[in-house]
Amino acid sequence: MAADWAQFESTYQKKAEIVYINVDQRTAPEFTKYQRFAPQGIPYTLWLDRSDKPLADKTGPMTAAEMGETTDKFLK
Repeated sequence: MAADWAQFESTYQKKAEIVYINVDQRTAPEFTKYQRFAPQGIPYTLWLDRSDKPLADKTGPMTAAEMGETTDKFLK
C-alpha cells in the first residue's frame, strides 16, 4: 500500500489536495478537521469536494491505479 500511495501522491499532488491522516495521531490538525469522517476500517480512503462534501469512499487497500481512477472522475 505504501508504494501505491507514494505513486498516487506523486501523480496527483498538483491536481488535487491530498491529506494523509494517521489515526494514531489524534492531536494532529488534519485529524481534528476530518474526524467527522471517522473510518469504519483501516485503510480508509475518502474523496471530498472543496466544501468537504463526501464524494466517494473506500475501506480497504487500493492500488495507485484504483485511487487514480476514482480521483479522475472528480477532476473533470
